[in-house]
Amino acid sequence: MPQEHQSTENATGLTESPCAHDTPSSTPRFALWLAPPPEAAAELSHTIQQAAAEVGGPCFYPHVTLLGAVEMPQEEAIKILQSMRGAGAVAVQFTGDVVAARDERSGIVPWSQSAAALVSESCELLSLLRLSRRLFMGVPECEPISWASPLRQPHLSLAYVDGSKAGLCAFLKPPRDFVATEVLLQAVGQSTLESVPDWREVARVSLL
Repeated sequence: MPQEHQSTENATGLTESPCAHDTPSSTPRFALWLAPPPEAAAELSHTIQQAAAEVGGPCFYPHVTLLGAVEMPQEEAIKILQSMRGAGAVAVQFTGDVVAARDERSGIVPWSQSAAALVSESCELLSLLRLSRRLFMGVPECEPISWASPLRQPHLSLAYVDGSKAGLCAFLKPPRDFVATEVLLQAVGQSTLESVPDWREVARVSLL
């Protein structure tokens, strides 16, 4: 089943999951995600669950990735996340394509981009990405934008499968547009297909 969002809001307005402080001794690895609102999240989770049953992949929480892998102590990551409160909602608009990204040199489709609904590069999305890179990675906001390869475009994944099965996701249709009003911090550990079921939400904050 998709990960459920069960959380509490603390005195600072930061929403933390119940297991937010259960971290390993080594430096944790986090991803920063744009989260869909509840109605869209429920609809997307249903699609992801159906796709997982069809092609044999794992379920995961629907999201648009801002940062894929940032390593730092959890308390520091939560503090930075909190500073993003009020950064502004982001309208997530899909281009009408669900694609499998293929590496030009190897011809391999990475599992993390095996069924990606492409998202338009709006000014609001790019602004939030620049802010995220500056806060979490120290990258100046004037630096050029670069999304994860080989797709190199913002997207929302509808399935995670081994690249050899990517063609099985051709039945997937683009989602409906939504407005993201929250950004969440996700503990991802090892970025492997096998580790996806172990990913967990650490905290989320309102962009409003």
